[in-house]
Amino acid sequence: MNEASQSATKSTLSGAQASESEVAVVTMNVDPETFIKQHNALINASFNLITLEMRLFVSLLARIRPDDESFQYHFVHTRELIPERSGGAIYQEVRRMVDSIGAQMLKIERLVEEGGKLKRRKNPDYEVIPLMARVYYDTQAGGVIACFNPLIVPYLLRLKTNGNFTSARLNQVRKIKNPYGHRIYWWCMEWVNFGRNERTIDLDKLKFMLGMTKGEYEGRFNNFNSKVLQKAQQACSETDLPFTYRVNRERGAPVSITFHFQLVTRGSEAATETTSEVQVSSTWEGELLRAGVGKASLPIIRAQLAAQEYDEGYLFYVLRITEKQQALGKIKKSAKDYLYKGIIEKHMLPDYLNQALPATPVKIPIPVSSTKVRPKVVFHYWEIEGFYQEEQKIKRSAETFSEFLERKYLSKGFRLIEDAGKKYVVREAQ
Repeated sequence: MNEASQSATKSTLSGAQASESEVAVVTMNVDPETFIKQHNALINASFNLITLEMRLFVSLLARIRPDDESFQYHFVHTRELIPERSGGAIYQEVRRMVDSIGAQMLKIERLVEEGGKLKRRKNPDYEVIPLMARVYYDTQAGGVIACFNPLIVPYLLRLKTNGNFTSARLNQVRKIKNPYGHRIYWWCMEWVNFGRNERTIDLDKLKFMLGMTKGEYEGRFNNFNSKVLQKAQQACSETDLPFTYRVNRERGAPVSITFHFQLVTRGSEAATETTSEVQVSSTWEGELLRAGVGKASLPIIRAQLAAQEYDEGYLFYVLRITEKQQALGKIKKSAKDYLYKGIIEKHMLPDYLNQALPATPVKIPIPVSSTKVRPKVVFHYWEIEGFYQEEQKIKRSAETFSEFLERKYLSKGFRLIEDAGKKYVVREAQ
C-alpha cells in the first residue's frame, strides 16, 4: 500500500472511557489504487452493515499494511466517509453510525490449524464475534477513531501466510453505494480468483450471508428480488465486476440464485467507453438511452449479451413492445422502468424466441450478417414451470401446465428431453 502520509498521535478517550490509557492513533492518506483484502471466511460470514458502516469498514481495510501483526487505531475523517455532501448534518450521521457499528456482530466460521496454517473446514462450526474493539467519534478532529476486534485478526492479517483470501481494488469497491452490493461483489470476486465466472448459492444461504433475520422476505420473493438483488446489481454495474443473475426454481418456487460475472480490466473498460461514444447514435445503446434507460444500466445489459443470455434482437423486441404498450395506455408507471426490467429480467424472452421471424427493430435497422442462424435454445423444465406460474398470476386462466407447454413451446418446434434425470425443453439450431 502507498501512504501519501502517515503519523501516530495520542488521543485520550473521553466520557465512559476516560479511565483508559492513551492510545496511539494512526493518521494516513490512502492510495485509491491500493488493493484491500479479506479472508474468504469473512466474505461468507453473516452480517449486515448499513451503507455508512460499510464505508468505515472499507476505509479501515484500506489502512491495513501487509506487515501488520496487530490492529492499529486509525483516524478516518467524516469527509472520507461522506465525500458527496457537506454541512453539519453529515457529522451527526457519522455520530449515529459510530453507535450502530460499535454493536455489530459477525457470525463467522471458525478456522482450524493445520500444518501451521489456519484453514477453513467443509462443515465448519460458527462463532459470534464483535466486529470492533473500540470505536468513537472525535469531535475536535471531526472524524472516527476505530480499531478492529483482535479476535478477527486471522480474517484480516497475515493473509498471505494462511492463504484463502480475496483482493479487490479500493477505488472499485468505493463505487458501490449499496451494502448488499458490497457483499455480493466480494462474494463473486472470491470466485473470480478461482478462474470462475459463475456461482450458485441457495436462497436461504444467501439471506444468511446478507445478515437477514430468519423469515425475512419469506414468501415475498418479488420484494427480495427488487429491493436486494436488483439494487445490488445496479450498485455493482459501474465497477470492474458487474454481474447478472438467474433465479432457479423448483415447482415454481425460487430455491437458489446463479450469478454470472466477468472481471472487466481497466483497459477493456476504456475501450468499451470509447466504442460506446462512437456508436451511440447507431446501436442498441443509443436507442435505449433515447428511450430513457440510464447510462449506468448499460454495463449490465452488455454483460447479459456477453453471457449470450439473449441477442441484440431481443433488445429491439422489448423496445417495440414497450412503445406499443405505452401507446395503448397499458403502462401505468414509468415506461423506462418497464423497458429496463423487461430486458434484464427477460420477461418477454420466451415470446421473442417463439417468433417465426426476428423482431423488427425500432427506428433503426438491426445489422444482419449474410447468414442468419437461429441459435439452439435450452430451458430447464423448472424454468418453464416458473413462466407458467407467472402467467397464471396475471391471467388466472383455466389453462393447465401441459396445455401451456404445448401452446408456447412444443407447438413452436421445441422438444421435451431428459438427460441425467433432469428435464429440458430444447429447440435445435436452424
